Formats: sequence, C-alpha cells, structure tokens
Amino acid sequence: MIFKNEDERKLRRSKIEELDEFWDIGDITPPNNKGYEKRGEKASEAILVVDGKGGNYVPMTEPIKKRMEESKLLSKYSPENGFIDSVSIYSWPTKYTFYERFRLDAEKYYNLKRSETAPVKYFSYMPSYVQMSMRQREWYFYWRDCVRNKKYIPTDSSYILLYIYEIINLPHIIPAETGLQLICDIWEHYRNSYTKLDKFLSEWVCDYCLINGLDAPIERISSFYTETVDMASFKQFYYSESDEDRFALLLVEGLSSYKWRKSKYIDERNYKTFYEHIRGGMFYAVKRLALSDGRFDIGSGRFIKKSIVRDAFSGAVCSYDSKRKISIDYFETENVKELSFIVTDMVRYCENRIRAYLGIRARLGIQNLTEEQKHILNEYFDKNLPCVYYERKAKEKVEIITEEERKPFAVSFEKAKEIEETSWQLTDRLVEYEEDEDETVEDTERNQKESSLESEALDIAKSAILCIARGDNDGFIKTAEESYMLPETLAEVVNELCFELLGDIGIEEKDGRYVLISEYEEEIREWLNK
Repeated sequence: MIFKNEDERKLRRSKIEELDEFWDIGDITPPNNKGYEKRGEKASEAILVVDGKGGNYVPMTEPIKKRMEESKLLSKYSPENGFIDSVSIYSWPTKYTFYERFRLDAEKYYNLKRSETAPVKYFSYMPSYVQMSMRQREWYFYWRDCVRNKKYIPTDSSYILLYIYEIINLPHIIPAETGLQLICDIWEHYRNSYTKLDKFLSEWVCDYCLINGLDAPIERISSFYTETVDMASFKQFYYSESDEDRFALLLVEGLSSYKWRKSKYIDERNYKTFYEHIRGGMFYAVKRLALSDGRFDIGSGRFIKKSIVRDAFSGAVCSYDSKRKISIDYFETENVKELSFIVTDMVRYCENRIRAYLGIRARLGIQNLTEEQKHILNEYFDKNLPCVYYERKAKEKVEIITEEERKPFAVSFEKAKEIEETSWQLTDRLVEYEEDEDETVEDTERNQKESSLESEALDIAKSAILCIARGDNDGFIKTAEESYMLPETLAEVVNELCFELLGDIGIEEKDGRYVLISEYEEEIREWLNK
C-alpha cells in the first residue's frame, strides 16, 4: 500500500494496533492462578468457581453427578405364549427430558382436526411437531383424521412415524388394545409404500405388547406374518403353537439353516400349502422320532431356558414416562450331535414332497436323512398331501416278457397289405399338409435347431444316468465337464428328464456322489436298455 505522507502511514499503523489490542484474548480473560490443578487431576472432573474476591479461581475436584436412578420393577408376569417363561418390566434407569416437549405437544394436539387440504412434503429422521410448518401441520392433522376413520390416503413416511410416536407416548390417553390395533392398521396399509416399517414395527409392536401384557397380534398381521418373523430379533414372541408342538417349531425355526419361507416356488396361491404341511410334517416327524431318537425328545434336555434384556422402542421418539427396560426369560433348543443338519434336510424333504404335489420338477438335495426318517415323513404326506402321480408310479409294476415267454406269430399277407395301404394314406395326408403349410425358412431352421438341442440334452442326460447306474462317479463328473456344466446342474437336467418319465426325481446325492433312487431304479434301468 502506498501512503502520501508519513502522518498517514502512522495513522494507519495506529488503527491496526488498536484493532489487535481489541482482539487480545489475554487482556479480556481473568488472570490464570497457576498451581490450582493437582497432579493426576482430570480436567473433565474439575470445576472452577470464582471466590468473589479478586477473581481468584478455586478448584472443585468432585465429578459431575449424572442423574442416575435405579431401575424399579414395575410388573412381572408369565404370558400365555409357551415360548416365553416370564417377562419383567423395569423403569428406565436414566432420567431424561429431551422428548418431554414432544409428549406435551402430542397431548395438546391429540383431538385436533382439520378440514381437507393439499398434501405437503415433509422429511425428518426424528419427526416432531416443532419441526413442521403450519401447512405441514394442517396436512398431518387432516391425514391423521382420515386414518382414524379407516381411510388410508398416501403420505410421506415422516408423517407415518409421527403418528406411531404419538401412540407410543400417550399410554394414559390411548388404551393399550386400541393403540395396538391402530399401529397394526398403519403397518398393514403402509408397509408396501414404506418398506422400513417391517423392521421398525416388528420390534416396536413386540415392545408395546410386552409392556402392556398383550399377546402377539398374529391373526391381525397374518398377511405379512412371514416378513415379520424374518425381521424380528426376538422371534419367540411371534410363535404360537400348542405345548406339544413347541419343541418341533423351535427345531424348525431355530436349527434349520434352510429358510423355506424364502423358497423361489412360494407365492400367494400356494403359501398356505407350504406353511401348513412343512410345519405339519415336522411336528408329526418329531413326535415319532422322539420314541427312538433322544435328540428329538423334549424331555432329554434339549429345551433350554435363556434370558435377554430389551431397550423398549429403540430408535423411536419416546419420552421418559414411556421408556422401559424389558427382561425376558424364554426357551430355545440346543444343537447336539449334528441335529441342525438333520433338521435342515427334514425341512427340505418336506418341501420336496410339496413340490411333487404341486407338479414342480426341481428338487432339493438330501444328504443327512436315514431311511427311517424319510419313511416317517412319507407317512405324513401320503396321508395328508398325497401325490396321485407319485403313488401311481410307485405302485405300477413293469411287466418284462422274456424270450421264452414270447409267443410265436404267423405271417399274414392280408395283414401286411392292410398295413401298407394305411401307410400310403398317411403319407398322402402328410404331403398334402406340407404343401398347404406356409412355413418360413427361418421357422424351419429354428425348429431344427431346437430339435437338435433337445436331442443333445437327452444324450447328455442319458450318458450321465449310465455313469450313475454303473457307480462311475468320475465318469459323471467328466460328463458334466465335457458339457460345460457343474455336477449339480447336470443332476438337475437328469432329474427333469426323470420327472417326464417317472413323475418324480430319479437321482439323489448321497455321501458325496449321485445314486439312483431305489424306488425307481428298476424302471430307469429298463429305460436305459431300450
């Protein structure tokens, strides 16, 4: 910067120095009394107070006290759910007030209604009334009134969460049974548009019911019960079976690594069939096997008790008055002697029988079941879900005519002439059909290609079955490699062919190699010899 004279330069410097002195923090803070902090004393635990005499600071080494209170037992009970032994409800140990404003506003606006208005966008991770504009509140009160009258119009997810928070925080205004019904209504009608509701409400509904001594609303959420159980961290709350079936259900849900509810062949039309007969087959088998195998006997110590503690309404806006700790004693099963592998294959075997009943070709591999276990499962399905085609094939016997039994026949020229005339008539019809058929060259080539591919696939499958019939596992693997397939894929191709011939799968994996299923071995060998 260029100054015209020395006075101007001095004036400028004076102003700079004056500003520097104004921002000198050392001049505007009290003098530091050195030596007040003792060795080993943590700054976070020291409080300095002015003694009122000259601004001297006096150390206070007492730690800041947190507002801690002991959790008080509010209630304890044993629910009707056979999977839960007892539930203890405790008050929250730490007093807090940062959601108190929300609770007071929820009480204030509970009965407020508004006339119809246009929807207004709103998003918040923790929605509350104070965050919303006037227009957003107007829309929320109108939408809430519609929901209370069973009219579920589209809205943003933050409004949905705000309404759920209201129900959670107003137990003194909304009866527990009514609150549960309102939450389930919201859950059912908005879960498809707001997918996170399944995760949130599978936990919050569990907490809400346990705190208020209510049973799980299984019938109310039956249309999305499967998704609820999959999402819930404490699945026992949503289980509901008679005492004699509790152990079997815990085996299915707790030890099976195969989750049948996620099968790609389940849809809305057949879900009831899967649900009823996988559970029914397992319940029947566990009772029968308990007589000979102690691992399936509930009295052998497999039914064990465990405990967990839940923080109620975790992740929700919840005031101190509604926040609780929940201690639960519940039952689980113990995995012993590879029981989980057996249970997994039992579930898979049940699904295979259901697939056969529904006409689905694909089958799940079974490796760990004994003939006794398969027989018991077949007993249930033959009685309760019989597969007509399966039974017919199982009962049919193929008559084999030997050379000695073959009857001699005489040559008849008249019969030969009749066959020849019939053959020429058929030829004329085929020629006439060929002339009239308007088939393009592309269609012909495509049909020939498809026929060639089908013939090639048949040859591959037949070669694979020959290897299996001879017990040549290496040959089977080599056939798969030459066909650019995995052995598992080739096995599926073979079973598809067997399904067309037999109405069921023809091979299965056993001890790391594929073998012919004994029930169909004779029919398969006859087909190979043709």
